[in-house]
Amino acid sequence: MKNVRYILSTMCNGGGVESFFENAATQLMQAGWTVELVVLGRYDNDLVQHHRARGIAVRCFTDSTKKDTFFSLLFHYSALKRFLGAEPARITHINTCSHSVVIVLHCLKALGCRARILHSHTSPAKNLKLLRRFRYAVVRQYALKTATKMVACSKSAAYFLFPRKQIETGHVMILSNGIDLERFAFDASRRAVQREKLGKGDAWIIGTVGRLEEEKNLEYLLHCFAAFQKVCSNALLLLVGEGSLHDELAKKARALGLEPRVILTGQVQNVEDYLCAMDLFVMPSRYEGMPMALLEAQCSGLPCVVSDGVPAEACRFGNVIQLAPKADCKVWADTFGEAVHMTQIRQEAFRNLIGVADVETMGKALCALYEDDMDCERLH
Repeated sequence: MKNVRYILSTMCNGGGVESFFENAATQLMQAGWTVELVVLGRYDNDLVQHHRARGIAVRCFTDSTKKDTFFSLLFHYSALKRFLGAEPARITHINTCSHSVVIVLHCLKALGCRARILHSHTSPAKNLKLLRRFRYAVVRQYALKTATKMVACSKSAAYFLFPRKQIETGHVMILSNGIDLERFAFDASRRAVQREKLGKGDAWIIGTVGRLEEEKNLEYLLHCFAAFQKVCSNALLLLVGEGSLHDELAKKARALGLEPRVILTGQVQNVEDYLCAMDLFVMPSRYEGMPMALLEAQCSGLPCVVSDGVPAEACRFGNVIQLAPKADCKVWADTFGEAVHMTQIRQEAFRNLIGVADVETMGKALCALYEDDMDCERLH
């Protein structure tokens, strides 16, 4: 039986790893795989129920509000071992970059799980503190000893979690995140409808998509937009997504006098419509792995201005300018204006991602990865 178990730290709306799982599970089930999901920490109950309705067996280790910290899993190690051992799986795909992955790997090895795939989805912040650097150095060495396969969404994500030698000798698989190209391809009629809904038909719309969290550097984006407003009073900023900084960002927008020109949409199910409505996509993140939102923006044919905390591999499918995430706000504001002149036929932009960052290509790569593990197990 073709069965794979995914382990995620969280299952919350708007997360990149959650989007990866959504797409991966769809492709795998279409290929005849049975997919199980284990969530170690916080989760959105509606999202859990969504996956159960799709036929995915979802099991949550803790209640919906707790984090899967290293010490919490260490303290509850025996309970975690019983939890994972109750529903054994031949192939386990671990999608977490927290230090707690050491506990998970140790537990799976003790349970005799032969295929332990560790997947890195993020890259390091440039100002990572010494203690955190040391912790991740420990994770790298432990991953080398206990993970049977290592996967990363980009080269920078690989260097974050895995030993350099393993990467340079080809022992780490680089698997680009895949998106639904048909869904995110530009559509002029959707653009017109969404702009009408926003009530800003004649505005020049700048936007970003993602969780409203510290690493996304969105307060800095508000300052950049304030500088841009001085030369383009008709501009509008869309922050599409939800997160812990929602109220703080709304308050900051009011303090900067931007409230009428900044819209915080909250969590939405039609991200593709908002991308169609935009004229420019921005991502000033401090760090990223292989951001799905940027792939989706390029699929929609948007010119993009992003920070150099975004991997170069994510910036090769369209018109993308990279800047330092802490550069003078005026530099970013001036670049917003320059991006107006970056021309591309938006309806054709999706073609740039075919065979590289589409869900079908990702699905085939995952099937090959798991089938290789099944072949190895048959030999044993």
